Amino acid sequence: MLGLGLLVAVGAAACIGASTNTCNEVRESEDPQSNMHVLTDDGYQYLTHPPTSGPHASGPTPSGVLDTPLAEAVQVRILEAGGVVVQHRDQLTSSDAGALSVLDVVAAPDPNLDNAFVVTAWTWKLSCPSLAVDEITQFAQQRRTSAPGVD
Repeated sequence: MLGLGLLVAVGAAACIGASTNTCNEVRESEDPQSNMHVLTDDGYQYLTHPPTSGPHASGPTPSGVLDTPLAEAVQVRILEAGGVVVQHRDQLTSSDAGALSVLDVVAAPDPNLDNAFVVTAWTWKLSCPSLAVDEITQFAQQRRTSAPGVD
């Protein structure tokens, strides 16, 4: 009986210590100035970081996995068009970059994030302690159609 109790205790400890990637999803209020087009981020304070709505740039948007941070006005432009932005606080491993490159998202660094990964869609944010490809994929599929620029 002692052996079974020890086995259960060890199994329970393994479950408690097991790391599961739990992302936190929130809906943010739309910025009242979301219909404003801007040339740069200068002079505007976005309501949240990274922003999920607000003044945005016009024109074409970047795609794929980027090496440099995105201007907030460009981030919001991507979101307004129905895109999804995945930002990461630390440098990506080659494995993480490969995983993100096959998703239909824009990925860019942002050293000022509160979490390791923050994924944004129009008025939606998903914060993750590590790369969660399945959760990001599901978030992107569900949230990209909520953008005003989606036909």
